[in-house]
Amino acid sequence: FELPQDAHKATMVSTHAHLYVFTNEKGGMAGFDKDLQAEVIAEMSKGSSHYQHALKQDRKTDDRIAVMREKIAAMSELDRRNLSKRWEALKVAAGEKVELSRWCVVLDMDAFFASVEIRDNPTLATKPVAVGGMSMISTTNYVARQYGVRAAMPGFIGQELCKRQGVQLVFVDHHFNKYKEASEQMQNVIREYGDFRCGSLDEAYIDLTDAVRRRAGDGQTEEEAAELLVQEMRRRIEGVTRLTCSAGIGPTFLSAKIGSDYNKPNGQFLVPRELGKHLHWLSELRIRKVHGVGRVSEKVLGALGVETIGDLLGNGPEVLTAFSPGTASWLMNVACGVAATQLHDVFTPEHHGAVTRKSLSAERTFRGEENCEMLRAKCLELCNTVAEGLRAENLAAKSVSVKIKTVEFDVFTKCANSGLYLKSADEIAKLALPLLESYLPCKLRLMGVRTSSFRGQVAKFDPKQRRLDALFAKPKPVSATAAASSNGDCSTTAAASSNGDCSTT
Repeated sequence: FELPQDAHKATMVSTHAHLYVFTNEKGGMAGFDKDLQAEVIAEMSKGSSHYQHALKQDRKTDDRIAVMREKIAAMSELDRRNLSKRWEALKVAAGEKVELSRWCVVLDMDAFFASVEIRDNPTLATKPVAVGGMSMISTTNYVARQYGVRAAMPGFIGQELCKRQGVQLVFVDHHFNKYKEASEQMQNVIREYGDFRCGSLDEAYIDLTDAVRRRAGDGQTEEEAAELLVQEMRRRIEGVTRLTCSAGIGPTFLSAKIGSDYNKPNGQFLVPRELGKHLHWLSELRIRKVHGVGRVSEKVLGALGVETIGDLLGNGPEVLTAFSPGTASWLMNVACGVAATQLHDVFTPEHHGAVTRKSLSAERTFRGEENCEMLRAKCLELCNTVAEGLRAENLAAKSVSVKIKTVEFDVFTKCANSGLYLKSADEIAKLALPLLESYLPCKLRLMGVRTSSFRGQVAKFDPKQRRLDALFAKPKPVSATAAASSNGDCSTTAAASSNGDCSTT
């Protein structure tokens, strides 16, 4: 059987669409021409350094999938039964942690940067608008999204997409002072309804539990109270900012985040709360909808036959073979509706009088810079920028890192530590310049200088990560089953943690 020539072309184009984050569909993009988008991306990216790098990374994923399939094929019936038991135990444990009684809201300003620009220049309202430039788009309006143009897409690709559909993409420069002002107006309204944290200028996570329970009663259910409160909040934000927003209302912040994308623009969505209905709603979602599942994990899961969240439950042995115990447990939690219901579980809690910032950095991009003197000068500029940031926040750091991205899109990072806390640009440069020298000569697309290990910094531990004192502690007597599970988790998690630390240092 041989595919027609057009089908060959479509297959070739579509198989490479997953290489790019900007092919993932955003809110307001329903109905755009995906085949045309894939065709334009393939034509305009083919042969570029970025495309070659993406292919190289994709081949690594393919190699990982091949090894994974070999392991699964070699699995004995006994192995499969044992893994199925472990998967079922994870399901039982997750079921005991499900909490669906709280009221979590994620509010997202609609096409924020673009909407601010259109608000201040109404002549743009009916045109496809992109905030950014030819190298990168920050935000697009909903008109542009109907042509397949979205944030994180190179501007020249967005421009060509619109051109082939008979329209012209309008580029607008950033005006961050206006975006910050509108964000502050939004936050002033939200704080009247409950505790909240902002994930970015245009997104807020709100704990509406107390407000809902105060409003409910006298014939009004909590669901009705929540809907009315969010409608009221959105209406007031629009009145102050002259901008619309959308919201998801759910029993967890993960479900609310997913729900916030349902009825964009200028809408809201109430996630089903009764356990059976909530799990059914989750089960039908594409796995990529889960915050934390990127294109690589999506491809690996797809190779296992996992396309939706519900597919996870029936592929336990495969998931446990392909992923670390920690990741497999997290995926099971997602499938069972276990997610953060408190703001402090989503955001790092603030510690009075202590430093909670993990790092402070500055980066600079290039078209392909290889002049060593120029690169040294840019490194010094970055050290000055970082030093100004340290002064502004009254910080001092012991660690300095230099990150580079080559024209082949390979990324490298090296770190140096000081016995003393550093504040000035000269002090930072004394560590940063030798790190840069170790890379020279080279041709770069990006350079970054990062400081960390601040004076007074609060130590924060991932609860899923094993502590060294626990790793080397004398084991307590346990059952054979528990011992096997513990040994498996410990060795894999420790190895993953070690590898992760090495790659980011």
